[in-house]
Amino acid sequence: MVFLSLLLLGMAESPKRKVMNNPKQIGTQIKKEMAKASISRFDLASNLGMSQNTVNKLISGELLFSFAMIKRVARLIKSDTRTLLFGFVPATEKKAKELFHVF
Repeated sequence: MVFLSLLLLGMAESPKRKVMNNPKQIGTQIKKEMAKASISRFDLASNLGMSQNTVNKLISGELLFSFAMIKRVARLIKSDTRTLLFGFVPATEKKAKELFHVF
């Protein structure tokens, strides 16, 4: 089942990588991506329509993220859902994006 999910998400090329199945790990990755995008927890909370306290609990792992919420967060912090869930985007996709930016 996990392999099928990885395949659907385009991650099958790297079976040695582990899915971040711990809410705390996902929260840590979201913090990293928020820092890169210079987005505060307050900004994230207001854009998601929830309290800052709720966002703090989500990021600390006290509350669980739904997949829909992870997608919304990724869009708001200008990241990729796979980066938040797996900690990376496949190298082949990165190279493809670099090639298309050249043209």
